[in-house]
Amino acid sequence: MTSRTRISPPDTTADDHELGEHDHSREWSPEQDQDFGRSRCVDDHELGTARSGLIRLRSHRARRGRRSALITAILTGLAWAGVMLARLFAGGPVGVGDQGDGRRLLCTFGAANGRPWNADTSDYVFTAWVPHAWFGETCELYRSTQLGLLWLAKQVNGPLGLPGLVDLRGLGVLSTLLVGVIVGLLAWLLPGRWWVRAGAASAIGLVYADAAFAGFFVSPHTEPAALLGVGFLLAALLLLGRGATLPRLLLTTIVAIFTIGAQVQTAALAVPVCVALIWLPYRRLVRWRWAGPVLRRIPGIVLSLVVIAAASFHLAAQPETQMEAARHGVVFGSILYGNTGAAKDLQDLGFDAPSAAAISEIAATNAGVGSLPPVLVAMFKENVTTAGIVAFYLTHPAHAVRAVGWGLEGIGRFSVDYLGSYPPDAGLPPGAREHRIAAYSWFWGTFRVAPAFLLLLWVATFAAGRSVVRRRRVKPARKAVGRLAMLVPLMIVAQFGAVLILLGRADITRHLTVVSFLTAVCIPLLTLALCIRFRGVRPNPRRRDAPGMPNSCKPELVR
Repeated sequence: MTSRTRISPPDTTADDHELGEHDHSREWSPEQDQDFGRSRCVDDHELGTARSGLIRLRSHRARRGRRSALITAILTGLAWAGVMLARLFAGGPVGVGDQGDGRRLLCTFGAANGRPWNADTSDYVFTAWVPHAWFGETCELYRSTQLGLLWLAKQVNGPLGLPGLVDLRGLGVLSTLLVGVIVGLLAWLLPGRWWVRAGAASAIGLVYADAAFAGFFVSPHTEPAALLGVGFLLAALLLLGRGATLPRLLLTTIVAIFTIGAQVQTAALAVPVCVALIWLPYRRLVRWRWAGPVLRRIPGIVLSLVVIAAASFHLAAQPETQMEAARHGVVFGSILYGNTGAAKDLQDLGFDAPSAAAISEIAATNAGVGSLPPVLVAMFKENVTTAGIVAFYLTHPAHAVRAVGWGLEGIGRFSVDYLGSYPPDAGLPPGAREHRIAAYSWFWGTFRVAPAFLLLLWVATFAAGRSVVRRRRVKPARKAVGRLAMLVPLMIVAQFGAVLILLGRADITRHLTVVSFLTAVCIPLLTLALCIRFRGVRPNPRRRDAPGMPNSCKPELVR
């Protein structure tokens, strides 16, 4: 006797690249019921024929989707590399002036800035760095992955015909190419039709091209490594969000270590990265369900420990004099700034009453730690630690709220408008700023007036991502966007807190550059998450057997 069964509907959980237009061929409709015989019983031969046809159809669509995604990624990446090149160099190079950070980075290569002796490096951009001999403490080792980018810029200096030992215009060329790679990767990994993926990736490319960030790629600061690392980290997290495999876990770990090593404050990114690494269980252990969720996350847990170790090493390897200067800046520039109860707060930090009174009197004159007598400087080194600053903010919520307010104002300012953008031969006044592309800078006027809206943007992005992740029938590529939308606010909060604790109020706009960048990324990410949430896969209607039909399949006959 020929066995009878019912054909199952096509798999709607497979990954594809269609978001802008709903694929109705993957839904269960009455017309498909008649075409494929889902609501009637068929024999094994007809079942095999129908299933093989569906498999061929899905395979053809998958190949076509992968080919379209690759072409879109290549074209979008090349386009944005060209946009960035034109944006930085058409009509003359633009960048960001130096506040002294360039020397501690480029002295490692035996280079000094080729500016005139009386020129102010914060007013103009001096791109050429010439050979110079540094001795002893005049060139203290500073560890940052930005040194790797500067080494590459040194290698291309000759082929590009640039003067000096290192020219920052070479760094700008390399950075524009890497921005193109980042945008191309995002266009490849994002879900949806080609125009949706290209548009969403271009919205993030527009963040890189904005006047608040693009100039850093022609500057001696550490921001290029941080911004590029964060971009690659977004792409890696987007890939990892589709499912945890060992190559994806390793890729995310490597990119995270590079990003963490860019700056002191980027070490805080270890927290959200560890959350991402252990979020999903390892897919190759999917058959070991008896092992439990913990064992299936062992690869992610091990790599999380590697990330934590890398962040700890990065902080421990920084020059102690620079870390001490940062802590002194937090105390004098944040805790004691405009503080009528400075003496009491200094006692809470560990100073005795006479020393606290003496330091508070000096701080009232807006003097720094350099104005303290040697005895008080020694006490400062002994009592002021990073752990002590954290404990102080936890036990003094009023100071914590005040510091958060300064941080939000710094993000609202968005751009380091106190540093020049043009070289001295551009014929512009000192400190002149460029605004060739300023789409996000123009929109940022809202946050500049009401910085509290920044908190609403972060919360809305997290909530939209959580809503996407909680939907059961959302495909892996789209659910990865939801996971990324939840992780980006965590990255923002971790980085925000690290800046307030480690660096304080001084130069806070530049120190919060990565936070401002991720906040701007929240805008296209929130839009995409909402599109996925409200245009997701519609549930299949319930199957009902027609009453009284003799050929109706009974539940006990369905395999």
